[in-house]
Amino acid sequence: MADSSATPRAQNKQPPFQRREAAVYNRLDEMSRTKTLAKTRAQALKRPNPKKRPKTGPLLSGKKLITTLCLLLAAATIALYSPVMGHSFVVLDDREYVVANSHIHDGLSWKTVKWAFTSMEAANWHPLTWLSHALDYQLFALNPGGHHLDSVLIHALNAALLFLGLTWITKRVGPSLLVASLFALHPINVESVAWVAERKNVLSTLFFFFGDRCLCLVRPKAGLAPLPADGRDVCRELDGQADGRHAALRLITAGLLAAGENVVW
Repeated sequence: MADSSATPRAQNKQPPFQRREAAVYNRLDEMSRTKTLAKTRAQALKRPNPKKRPKTGPLLSGKKLITTLCLLLAAATIALYSPVMGHSFVVLDDREYVVANSHIHDGLSWKTVKWAFTSMEAANWHPLTWLSHALDYQLFALNPGGHHLDSVLIHALNAALLFLGLTWITKRVGPSLLVASLFALHPINVESVAWVAERKNVLSTLFFFFGDRCLCLVRPKAGLAPLPADGRDVCRELDGQADGRHAALRLITAGLLAAGENVVW
């Protein structure tokens, strides 16, 4: 007990200047620890939070995705049929349609237009098809690569239009792309694309797809919403739908003028 009680007494017997130095050292130590803690907090605030990452959506979506897929589909179609442009005319029907047809050799003129709408040559009445052959001859003469190129481009455009129409109707991009790809790449269409005399098939399909697209855009949504109070808006909407239907009717008629044997139901 004597030893334990002697220690605090010995501490109290320290000189005053030593006690003051010890107090100063304690204060400096506390200040340094406070500054270190403040620096640590500031550095922690500056560090990025690994849990909060910027939200990134899909690379392509909406109209950009549809446009990109249309371009890819058209490019794939053109690439698949590109060897056709190195082929010559086919003996069967190509001679009667283009090679030895003097009316086609006149190019696009009033005389050719009149002949196209009144002729039953080759046992067919398809004036727009005759005019397309006349335009090809005016551009490429008897170079078969140019005639084949136009058929390939029309078929690629048909595939893109089919994809757009199915996407608008079904609201499903994947299945629509699959169906359009089958239409574009299936061997059943090789004859229509690779045979110049079968231009009528791809050309009439082009007009029909354009007409169907117009009908889809102006399809009325009856019963889904009340009529607006302003009667002028109703008339404007009805006029727009009528214009769209008229445009679709003209395009379907053009499809019949490109291939008169086709039947629309």
